[in-house]
Amino acid sequence: MKKLCSLLLVLCLAFSLSACGDNDNSTQNTDNDSFCVECGGEISSTDKFCGSCGASVNNTNSTPATTTKPEISKPTTTTKPETSIEPAMTEDKLLSQIDAQELKVIKTKYIVQDEKYKSLYPDMLQAVIQNDTSYDIKNAIVAFVAWDSNNLPVKIKGSIDFSDGSYIRKVNYGDINLVPGKKFGESSGFEIDENCNIKTFKAIVVSYETFDGTTWENPLYEDWCEFYEGVKLQ
Repeated sequence: MKKLCSLLLVLCLAFSLSACGDNDNSTQNTDNDSFCVECGGEISSTDKFCGSCGASVNNTNSTPATTTKPEISKPTTTTKPETSIEPAMTEDKLLSQIDAQELKVIKTKYIVQDEKYKSLYPDMLQAVIQNDTSYDIKNAIVAFVAWDSNNLPVKIKGSIDFSDGSYIRKVNYGDINLVPGKKFGESSGFEIDENCNIKTFKAIVVSYETFDGTTWENPLYEDWCEFYEGVKLQ
């Protein structure tokens, strides 16, 4: 009877030790489990390849792989720089700027030298210029534009001129010896052909040259031409 009890006790003890061993192996297997670095799938230490993606077991990590989503940059908006638009030149603005220049036409006059013998004593376009610069002016160029009694543009032709004339006529004021503060042109003028039929005209200083070689070109001359050359007078 004692032998039977001893045998049962031995069997129970052996069964208990066997169960503990299984639990240890199970825990060990769990501790040895790792994760694939490619896909994050769980693999055991006995696996040679990942059962999820087929990657080699050498490419493993003890923690699941995390997938980082690429950052999506927000579209940037480009702001166009503001551009200032200069107001268009008006006739009043142009004439005001011309009047502020240091060398300018201060007076114009249509001169009739003789009512009867115009071929001998042609009519003249007179433009008096004023020197408000600090220079002694040697030469200057003055441009003329003219209209008839209907305010239509007239081609200006000189008294001794074999051309058809032109809507803008430049006249050379040469060797005028114009010192600062003085005027020139009150006793002279540009003689025109007797068939010009000019009723109204305008004039502007185009350029000048000083005795020391300094030259000046009128920056408003092109605007002046755009307003008056070959255009009906408003």
